[in-house]
Amino acid sequence: MAVRVQFENNNEVGVFSKLTNSYCLVAIGGSENFYSVFEAELADTIPVVHASIAGCRIIGRMTVANKNGLLVPSSTTDTELQHIRNSLPENVKVQRVEERLSALGNVITCNDYIALVHPDLDRDTEEILADTLNVEVFRQTVAGNVLVGTYAALSNRGGLVHPKTTIQDQDELSSLLQVPLVAGTVNRGSEVIAAGLVVNDWCAFCGMDTTSTEISGAMERVSGKATYSPRLLRAPPPTPPVDMGGGIPYLGLGELRVGRHGEGLGEGDVLAALAEGAAPHSARRYGGRYTLPWAGGAARRAPWRGSRGRRRTRRAC
Repeated sequence: MAVRVQFENNNEVGVFSKLTNSYCLVAIGGSENFYSVFEAELADTIPVVHASIAGCRIIGRMTVANKNGLLVPSSTTDTELQHIRNSLPENVKVQRVEERLSALGNVITCNDYIALVHPDLDRDTEEILADTLNVEVFRQTVAGNVLVGTYAALSNRGGLVHPKTTIQDQDELSSLLQVPLVAGTVNRGSEVIAAGLVVNDWCAFCGMDTTSTEISGAMERVSGKATYSPRLLRAPPPTPPVDMGGGIPYLGLGELRVGRHGEGLGEGDVLAALAEGAAPHSARRYGGRYTLPWAGGAARRAPWRGSRGRRRTRRAC
């Protein structure tokens, strides 16, 4: 389940919150609407704690957390640290760490078992991370980016990574994490995954600009609930149609890979969807462009229905 929310008209909800399977941190000083969304979904299950780090509200980018523990930077004040310790469950370890890369949420991403970290992270920090969060640590990049905490969001059931992550890199990361991964976007095409999304094993919170396609195709995959279906082609486009050109410009989210990419919807699925009346103009582009040429390059005609229900014919290639 994914819930849209804003922090004072800002869609980067991952900057102002941190969600795990045993607690949730939200920044102080925002509107009550932001807190009420989290509390409505989580209060019966886990505590929702109002907090700040070093007097700042960007707690999602300053901390790294899972159900076992919480790491905060050395700039965290004693008062803030004591408040957090008093508010979290007793079995959660809270540790302050001296680290040159002090925006811990940008350089570390983890679930309850595995952590991926910036290649230049200090060795002492790596040991503290492993002990406090009870995770196995790997130094990695995501789509060539060293800020693994910025471009990936993980749970114990799946993960969402930068849309330009190659299939080979996805397979490598998936084998390390032992969960399925999907490349995608949030907030209508944003590549900064962790800034626009927080997730645990049963729910996710994303920015208000996140489209229904991004939610159904990518975020639900993080919790292991998404299924691939040609019916995704029927989603009404929030943006104007794009030119069909020499093929079908398909969803640039990475959650569906077609044609030569060999994953997700195949050519037969797309043809079948069009044959059933799916409108070609509802296929659209966000951050990238996936095209599926017709077999043999021959021009074919695909039936579709216009806004008034009349049956029309449109050249697809």
